[in-house]
Amino acid sequence: MDLLVIVFGILILSVGIWGAAQPQPLLSMADRIWSNRSAILAAVLLRLLFGLAMVLAAYQSRYPQVILSLGVLMIVAALAIPVLGTERIGAMIDWWKNRPAIVLRLWAAAAALFGVFVIHAMV
Repeated sequence: MDLLVIVFGILILSVGIWGAAQPQPLLSMADRIWSNRSAILAAVLLRLLFGLAMVLAAYQSRYPQVILSLGVLMIVAALAIPVLGTERIGAMIDWWKNRPAIVLRLWAAAAALFGVFVIHAMV
C-alpha cells in the first residue's frame, strides 16, 4: 500500500505542476472528464482506491493520524461525487473557469505541495 500512496502522491504532484504551469488546459480536461459518465465512475473509483490506500498505509507513514484522516476524507469525497451529480460538478468547474489565472495557479501549486507532503509522509 505504501507504494500505491507514493504513486498517488507523484500523480498529484505532477497534475499540480501542470496546473500551475498551464491552468486552462487542466480545466478543459476536467470539463471533458466530468461530462462523461464513465470518466466520473473512474474518478469515483480512483478516489476510493486512493483513500483506502491511505487508510491502510497510514500507520506505516511518518504522520499516521494525518494520513488516516486524509484517507477518510478522500473516501467521503469519492462518495460525494455521485450525490453531487454532473450538473453541480459542472457548475463548480464553470466557477473555477471564471477565476483569475493566478488563483488557479496558486491552487495548483498547493496541490503540488500536497503531493510532496504525501510522498514525504510515506518515504
